[in-house]
Amino acid sequence: MKNKNSLIAIIAVFISICYFRLDIHNFDNNDNAGFLTWDNFGYYLYLPATFIYDDTELENLDWVYEVREKYNHPAALYHILPAQDGKHVIKYSLGTSVILSPAFFVAHTYCTFSEKHDADGFSSPYQNVILIYAFLIAFIGLFYLRKLLLIYFNDKITTITILVFCLGTNYFQILINNTVSPHSILFTSYVLLIYLTYKWYTYEKVKDCLLYTSPSPR
Repeated sequence: MKNKNSLIAIIAVFISICYFRLDIHNFDNNDNAGFLTWDNFGYYLYLPATFIYDDTELENLDWVYEVREKYNHPAALYHILPAQDGKHVIKYSLGTSVILSPAFFVAHTYCTFSEKHDADGFSSPYQNVILIYAFLIAFIGLFYLRKLLLIYFNDKITTITILVFCLGTNYFQILINNTVSPHSILFTSYVLLIYLTYKWYTYEKVKDCLLYTSPSPR
C-alpha cells in the first residue's frame, strides 16, 4: 500500500486517543461522561435551551441548576450573564452547538422514545453520542491533515510530522481530557479549510469552494 506509514500513524494516534479518553478514572461517573462540563457546558447550552426547554433567553434558570446537580457538573455557573428584564445570555458563541447539533438530535430522538433515559439534553445517550461524534471530528482532522501533508511531502516526512504534532504538542492532551472542546473542532475546521483552499486554487471546482460552509465554533 502506498504511503502506508502515515496511514498507520494517524490510526495509531486515533486509537490511543480513544483508549486513554475512555480510560479516564472518572469517565461515566454519576452518569456524567465528563465533557459537558466547565466551558463546554456553555458552548453546548444553546441546544437544550432551544430544543428541549424552549428557553433561549434563559428566563428560568431552575432547569439549568437541576441538570447541573443531577449530573454532578463542577464549578460555579459562570457560563451565563444577566441581561435586562430578568433574562440571561450565554457568554459563549453558538458555533460549537451548531456543529454538535447532528449528534444532539440523534440522541434526543432516542431519548424521547426511551423509557430508561431522560430526554433532558444531558443523560448518558446525549453524552455518549456526542463523544462518538467528537471522535469522528478528530479523526477527520487527522485524515485530512495526512492528505494535505502528502501533497507537499513524502510518506516518511508526513509520518514524522504527524507523530511530532500529535505527541509533541498539547493536541494529545486536549483530545483526551477535553474531547468535545472547540479546540478539536477548530483544528479539523482549519485543516479542511486549508485543504479545500488548495483544491480550489488547483482545480477551480465550485464544489470545493462550497463544501467549506460550517460556522466557526468560537
